[in-house]
Amino acid sequence: MQTFEIECCKAFQILRERAYVFINLLQLMLVSDIEELKQKDIPTLIRAMLLDMSEEQAQSEFKKLIRQAVTEWYRKYDNWFHNYKDYTKG
Repeated sequence: MQTFEIECCKAFQILRERAYVFINLLQLMLVSDIEELKQKDIPTLIRAMLLDMSEEQAQSEFKKLIRQAVTEWYRKYDNWFHNYKDYTKG
């Protein structure tokens, strides 16, 4: 679990460092009239990337989110159903 968390945090930091690219891409996609995309999605991206926090704060919050996701009671069942569906495709 520790290696997974470390690698996730590294990837998250890389994404945060390049957040402007994702924001610009979303803005370009908005003017392209992609119907699934709305103006409210840009602030959602900014919140999800924790851009209002320092690097240390964002890493700490991201680690909390990882731990929370891993311990959610329904995650085991959700994973089982996905695995079962993939297994039966076969």
